[in-house]
Amino acid sequence: MGQEIVKLDNGRIVLICGDCLIWLPKIKVPIDLVIADPPQRVTNQQWDQQWSTNEDYYSWHFYWTYYCKLLMCNTASLYLWQTIGSKQYSLFKIANDLTTELTFQDWITWKKSRGMGNRKGWLYTREECLWFTKTNSYIWNIDAQYDLTQPTNRKDLGYNGKPRKSQFKRYTNIWECNEDQNYGADRIREHYTPKPLGLIERIVNAHTLTANDVVLDPFLGSGTTGVACAKLNRRFIGIEKDPTYFQFAVNRIQKELENANQAYQLSG
Repeated sequence: MGQEIVKLDNGRIVLICGDCLIWLPKIKVPIDLVIADPPQRVTNQQWDQQWSTNEDYYSWHFYWTYYCKLLMCNTASLYLWQTIGSKQYSLFKIANDLTTELTFQDWITWKKSRGMGNRKGWLYTREECLWFTKTNSYIWNIDAQYDLTQPTNRKDLGYNGKPRKSQFKRYTNIWECNEDQNYGADRIREHYTPKPLGLIERIVNAHTLTANDVVLDPFLGSGTTGVACAKLNRRFIGIEKDPTYFQFAVNRIQKELENANQAYQLSG
């Protein structure tokens, strides 16, 4: 498979077509946020079934997370998407392995409106996202924890019996956001397991503060993390092994940058 590097937005966004185990050791800039949605061995896609044994799969996880941990600055966070259910049993082992060098902060559940699964058991309508930090002195954007699209005028007291400090509700660790959730012919993102753009933006907003902060996605997929960074004006490094997914991601991110530039010109 050929290697390719695409630089966009004057080099602020770097997209790499290749194996993350090859490219992660070559990155030389400190990373402020890692958002990773690795293969989970739950689909019938070739990229999701490339390991012959569980041991091989866990060994692969060890190496890519090892390189990410080396790149993370002391204030950095790592978000790891995973699944639980009869087909997925690696979440707990992977999480336990990560806690040897990172600090576990929270377990977030994405509650979906549509589910998958067989008829002999409960329908799967959730996906998990584990949040780790390099240290307890991590970046946290206080404003990002509020849903600014849903103001409330509640006059009741908060949980502690005191007046509420904001008219906006705080996000919980149960996330409901069903945009871009695609099944069958509706997979408009050309990828089997896309994540909603709104949720990725929420993570980027919470753990980066300036335009110079760097976000890393070792499994670029359809490019959602890159789109979020383009919208929010963050530096970004994305790696994708599959050339078809890579080109799709490049096109999406380029389009977002063009839209952002047009909006800037109109506002000026």
